[in-house]
Amino acid sequence: MKCNVRNWYCKKYPADEVGKRINSNVTFADVLLRMSQGESVYAVIGVAESLVRECIFSEIAKRMGCDYDVVYNIWLNS
Repeated sequence: MKCNVRNWYCKKYPADEVGKRINSNVTFADVLLRMSQGESVYAVIGVAESLVRECIFSEIAKRMGCDYDVVYNIWLNS
C-alpha cells in the first residue's frame, strides 16, 4: 500500500496523459487513510477524473484483498 499512485498509474496506463497530473507524493495508503478521514479523494490524488478514481479504487481493493465495493463505500461515507 506504500506504492506511489502516480508511478503505478503511469506504468499501468502509459497512454493516459491524466496520470502525469496525479499528485506525485501520494501512496495508496494515503488515499485510503485521507479518504476515510473525510478528505475528498479528488483533492488527495490531484485530479477530478472518475475513471482515474475507479482505477485507483480497484487497485486499492486488489492490494487489500477485498471487493471494490468496500473501498467505494469508504468513499461514499466520507
